[in-house]
Amino acid sequence: MRETAQCIEKAIKAGKRFRGRAFDNIPGIIKNIDVILNTRRLTPIVVPGGTWRKAPYRQMKGDIDDGCMRAIAFAIKGNDKFNAFFGYWVHASSEGNVVRAIV
Repeated sequence: MRETAQCIEKAIKAGKRFRGRAFDNIPGIIKNIDVILNTRRLTPIVVPGGTWRKAPYRQMKGDIDDGCMRAIAFAIKGNDKFNAFFGYWVHASSEGNVVRAIV
């Protein structure tokens, strides 16, 4: 996360455009960081490591399921700790839909 945040912060400061929604969204998230950090419903969701990141990527204790741009903005602003919901994926329906359970 720290490495990603450093690359994105450098690009934003240099005015460089990069692919994806992050270029447009992260500056707005940074402007509203205090509200986001203090709003429970905007807390990132983390699932066990290896849920999304498979080899050859570095395995972490957790993978961010929702809120990765918020987490990057937190890191850019120097918040190395923030609240998160921890959950896991459950395959629960007869139609094969995946259900997310948050604990």
